[in-house]
Amino acid sequence: MVSFRRMTVWGAVMACLWALGPLDSAWAKKGASQEVELTDIKSFDKVFRSAREIDRKVTSAEKEVDRSQKNLNKALGIKNDEPISKALAQLNRRADRKITVVMDGSVPKLKATDAVPKNVEDGIDAVNKMTRGFVGSIADLSGAADESKTLKKRAEAMPGNLKDEMKKDGAGWLDLILKLPKTAKTLTHNTVIIASLPGRSTRVVKDMTGVVSAVKSEFSSGR
Repeated sequence: MVSFRRMTVWGAVMACLWALGPLDSAWAKKGASQEVELTDIKSFDKVFRSAREIDRKVTSAEKEVDRSQKNLNKALGIKNDEPISKALAQLNRRADRKITVVMDGSVPKLKATDAVPKNVEDGIDAVNKMTRGFVGSIADLSGAADESKTLKKRAEAMPGNLKDEMKKDGAGWLDLILKLPKTAKTLTHNTVIIASLPGRSTRVVKDMTGVVSAVKSEFSSGR
């Protein structure tokens, strides 16, 4: 009877894992905008806490890029979706090339070399705030892509270890039956988010680095 009962429970466990299915694009789109959740399984949550921290940093950086673009464009009175590179060129034209760039450590900083209109001053302030934030975020995300690749591999192995890890944490057969479906769903949810982190962190760092370089190029004395 015990053997049959265990086989029945194990069958339910496997059925839950099988029901997870492949991670399709709909899951990816939904998961990428949500936060990594904890499972109350110590070995899993150690990975998930690290992943959640990276996800929060990446999400913050993504929002920072969007917010900086809108702030600069608002200062110049141009459309919200105008690319930052075009906004920088327009700022330079409006200032009649009376803006120079100096380095404050690793941060490029704009300053007017002569009197400029108020909207140009606002644009300069917006750029300086943007580059200061971008350089800090780039440093903060250093190594995030490589670390998230490692976390991705560990997360992908979790479904196969789920039963054993739950038992290590003291779960009995009743706990497996009651908690496993929700925990399995959480694993799927988290794995989708973690799988997106290498690409997202690489992309946002590349975007920020490109903007910082564009600021230095647009306002260099040789232009």
